[in-house]
Amino acid sequence: MESIVLNSGENGTSEVRPFSTEWLVSFKDPRVLWQEHWFALGLEVLNAAIVFQLLRNAKRKGCESFYVTIAALISVSTFEVLPLFPQEGYKLWWFHHGMVNILNHRVPSYIITSFAIVHYVAHNLTKNSNLPTNTRAFVTASAALLMYLPYIWLAPRLLLHLVHVDDPIFLDRLLDVPYIHFIVFFLLFYHTTQLSVENFEALEAQERNSNNYLWCSVVSGLVSGFYAIIEQYLLYLIFVLILRQNLVLGFLMAFGTTFWIAKEEVKALKDKSFSIAGVFQPLKNKIFWGAAALMLFSSTLPLWLNVRDLKSTSTRLELGPCNINHEVANTSPLMIERRRFICPEDGKRLQFDFHCVDPVALQFGVKNRVNQYTMCGKEFDNPTQIATSLSVYSSLLLFSIYSVMRFSFNHKEEKKNEQYCSKSL
Repeated sequence: MESIVLNSGENGTSEVRPFSTEWLVSFKDPRVLWQEHWFALGLEVLNAAIVFQLLRNAKRKGCESFYVTIAALISVSTFEVLPLFPQEGYKLWWFHHGMVNILNHRVPSYIITSFAIVHYVAHNLTKNSNLPTNTRAFVTASAALLMYLPYIWLAPRLLLHLVHVDDPIFLDRLLDVPYIHFIVFFLLFYHTTQLSVENFEALEAQERNSNNYLWCSVVSGLVSGFYAIIEQYLLYLIFVLILRQNLVLGFLMAFGTTFWIAKEEVKALKDKSFSIAGVFQPLKNKIFWGAAALMLFSSTLPLWLNVRDLKSTSTRLELGPCNINHEVANTSPLMIERRRFICPEDGKRLQFDFHCVDPVALQFGVKNRVNQYTMCGKEFDNPTQIATSLSVYSSLLLFSIYSVMRFSFNHKEEKKNEQYCSKSL
């Protein structure tokens, strides 16, 4: 990972402490920041506004969704910003750059806010289902990941770099994203829901107040974030070092583990029933239309994302990829692929072997800090075809969400009928 560096002269550099006065004054003019990263910053503002509105609406209604959303924010923040202190080279087993590096790029991770938005929607899909805790967490995590998939794929390249889903060490990918990251995101959704629901249910009637709910959400978020970090490391050891990325065997192991965990849940589901009543109930719910809005946005995104003006200038010199491996500090005896792009300061500080890069191009780029275009968005050869495919995917996903909500509403009505019958007796 990179340390924060300021130029003390034309040829020299000096390291400064993060958040010091020298570091703070190094921020660019806001106009330059907007010109270079307007799309990324626009996503940040939009997501922050939506999260604020979700929290405001959930708190006004006094429902648990407010505290689950807070837990989701804390869990993904814990996962994304650790370790706090960047170091030279790759700390391979962390897989991500750390909070200071995110701030150094001047653009925070929109994954944090979008994660909370999707989790809020997925949590509300199953809140009335009366499912066992682990089953509900599994359904919520599955629905959230399916809704999240287009946004991971369509994320701007700059943000993909910030949120560590472009690591060159993972060669097997789905939609430009390593398979292992889908599993990690699923685990984040799963643990956040499971721990939150379990902690909320453990509260006694007299303990159900805002302070205890808030404490439960903070603890659930922190613990789920740490769980995901540890499991991410274990997954890397299993898939990359032991199985050598044998995906078939890896998925068989994952399904076997899931079945072993869920065998008790299957017994609890035997008493559940599903009727054909309440066909139009999901259409009366704001959560369903919220999911529909997310899918509509993701389906139309390729149509207006493929714009030439979406490119931004920066001092990053793109010189890769290079098809050889290099041993990097802090990763021995692990081997990773050489970084696919080189910042000018990298040539002075990092101990990489650049023999696969044209020396003239490297020297010219470092010396003159050549401005090269870097993609702030994604380009598609056929945006209409991709939008059509996403529309079909969104339709299938919305039908699945509709079915889940019908299941939830039916259980809610059954519970009301049972209570009414018990009172009448």
